[in-house]
Amino acid sequence: MSCACDASDVGKANVRIQVRNLLVAQAFNLVSIFPSLPDKSFTENTGDDAVARAKREDALCLALATYLSAASNNLSNDVRSAMLATLGLAGPAAVFAGGPTVLLGGFVLAGIGAGVADALNNACAVRNVICCARLNLKDAAITRGAFKNAMNGCAFDIGSDEWIVQAVLKLAALDEEGFFQFASILADAQTVPDDAGFDIGSLCACCNECVEFDMDFKVSPGAVRVAAGSGLWVPGAGWQGEEQADGQFILRLFVDFDDCCPDNNTYAATWKLFSGGGNRNVALQKTGCTGNPFDNPTRSVPLDGQSHRVTWQGGGSQPHQTVRFTNNVVFAGEGPWVLERIERIQQ
Repeated sequence: MSCACDASDVGKANVRIQVRNLLVAQAFNLVSIFPSLPDKSFTENTGDDAVARAKREDALCLALATYLSAASNNLSNDVRSAMLATLGLAGPAAVFAGGPTVLLGGFVLAGIGAGVADALNNACAVRNVICCARLNLKDAAITRGAFKNAMNGCAFDIGSDEWIVQAVLKLAALDEEGFFQFASILADAQTVPDDAGFDIGSLCACCNECVEFDMDFKVSPGAVRVAAGSGLWVPGAGWQGEEQADGQFILRLFVDFDDCCPDNNTYAATWKLFSGGGNRNVALQKTGCTGNPFDNPTRSVPLDGQSHRVTWQGGGSQPHQTVRFTNNVVFAGEGPWVLERIERIQQ
């Protein structure tokens, strides 16, 4: 009587058995298997300072992107069909079979069909899924349970590209092998050099589309970037100016959009300035889709130590891809100023 399975099936089964035996033998002590893994959480090792923790958070983002790429690439026909049924999508052959090669965060995926490939090729969808998973995992101990629940609370609309991408990630995290594979990838990601040739941290930046937003910096640093030496985030306060060699304080905070945004919305910023009397200017600068800055309107804010919300009305003809919130002049002894909140309000 002949066996209906081939050598590759037997090999995969043996790998699964070896993985389970190894995990049981080590009592799920992954750090003893992968010594480079952080021992306190997905992003912190005993003795880490703030710089080290930031690098481990970047490593988590890289690991999530790599794992999602591998999980998508390894979907078998049966698993693909099952996932489609779970997603409620019709026509599995049309969606998966013979699909195009797509790129995911710089990693090549082959053989994924058009429907799911479109979702995986949506850079914003992938980044938003990674962003949500990172927020759920960053302070959790490295356990299979935490990994399985990485997408909990991610309120993606049913049928959206994010919803499809997070389903791929959920599916891959269902068993021990999936968790073990991710732990291995995360361990490798700890040693990626700073000059690896790509911006690892950008994988974790939630997408900023041309929609309204409200970022309360007293609660979190938000999906923004700050020019080097030009801002410090203080929990409970917000983004504050960073002191320069001449004693002045400077804050330059940018919001980068993934698409060209029509100039028809209102931006608002809530500033708290040093209590010294008089007024100082704050500004909003927009950068067009070709990279050329335009528009630099200022607003006067009292130096009274109170929170003041100022607005800039859209209505220009040039679309933009970046906005910059900045203080114009902060003299020595007046800082630091604090930017507490920014908003984009649709008309």
